[in-house]
Amino acid sequence: MISVYVSPEVEAALGTETAGNVSRAIAASGATCELCQGVMTDGGVNVAIAQGLKVRSIMCAHATCAPSEVVPYPELLMGGLVASASGPPLFVDASMSSLGPVLIFEGEAEAGTGTGDPVSPFLLRLLDQGLHMVSADLSVPVAPQWVAALHPLPTGLSVTILAPGSRKFFHGDVGCTTAKWYESALAERSLPLYLCEAGLGRGKHPAERGQAVVDAARSGRLVGARIACALATDLRQG
Repeated sequence: MISVYVSPEVEAALGTETAGNVSRAIAASGATCELCQGVMTDGGVNVAIAQGLKVRSIMCAHATCAPSEVVPYPELLMGGLVASASGPPLFVDASMSSLGPVLIFEGEAEAGTGTGDPVSPFLLRLLDQGLHMVSADLSVPVAPQWVAALHPLPTGLSVTILAPGSRKFFHGDVGCTTAKWYESALAERSLPLYLCEAGLGRGKHPAERGQAVVDAARSGRLVGARIACALATDLRQG
């Protein structure tokens, strides 16, 4: 059994909500120790932060390897930590669900689909940017600073996802979407965004894919939030 420790210093830096999300993710799936590279599936896990001048990275370590603390990190070395947490190439799918229109992102590799796989630096980084672990019913809270800008195309739809600070998280073509998806997304002005590194069954029948998303949530491998969406032209005018 995993016991996750977040020091008051680290909790203050992350905020109580993000610290709780990170702790629950690690407790559900384990993590990899940044120092010895061992997979942590039981025992004590300390959550630390490597803090540069402009960016930071959440790190996990065995309780015997490092304390839970905020570590000033040389800016020249932060790029390597951030790159290691940036995650795999993402593919996006626009689907209709019981919650209405949704955007589903997953990584390129069909790997890491078991409940015993440790939570990745990629998912920890998303939690640090205001996303949440997704429950089995797929309900998600709002992430106020995340936005989906929709670009209609003659053959489908292109989407730009903006993360906090108006940083571009994703830009690409999601292919053909139904008129119902498009109209519902614009009418709601928001939609759920789900992300998983792998294992959501790209190319499968929508019913199979929906079950894969639920399974990923149950095994602690799915993060997301409800994010604002609008036509890209409306956002530029605003």
